[in-house]
Amino acid sequence: MESCIKEGKPLFQNNAINEFIDKNIQISKTLEIGDFRKNYFNEDLFIISQNVELKDSNDLVYESHEKYYDIHYIVDNTEIINVIEKENLKVQAFESNEKYDYFLYKTDLFDKEIKLESNKFIICKFNDIHKVGIKFEDKKESVNKIVIKIKKEFFEKEFINE
Repeated sequence: MESCIKEGKPLFQNNAINEFIDKNIQISKTLEIGDFRKNYFNEDLFIISQNVELKDSNDLVYESHEKYYDIHYIVDNTEIINVIEKENLKVQAFESNEKYDYFLYKTDLFDKEIKLESNKFIICKFNDIHKVGIKFEDKKESVNKIVIKIKKEFFEKEFINE
């Protein structure tokens, strides 16, 4: 798991990807609570623009993926994300769907709690079991964000790691 700040800097080498991200950031700003839009760049990358209702941690579950990395980028507000490294997870997935690339887990434990604020992002790789959408100190009720879903090989080729 990588927590990064790249305010005003491009995330990817390919400018078309950065423009696609900017377009989806603007879309997320127009959405009502609970709404989302899924847009495809190509078969290696798509983005979910969303306005997520924030909840108490106990009302949420962990997720992991095996095909796509998740890059959670906060557009507006603050979200707490809990992360467990896969080797520290003591429970099995209670639900999974390989076609849609998700595995869900229920536990109250976490290795790291990350406060993700506007214009910051976190990269969740395959070993990062993550719980997103957690309220921060009973503040706002939702967060505008995008989730960049990107295949590992495409990420390694295109991501600017500075």
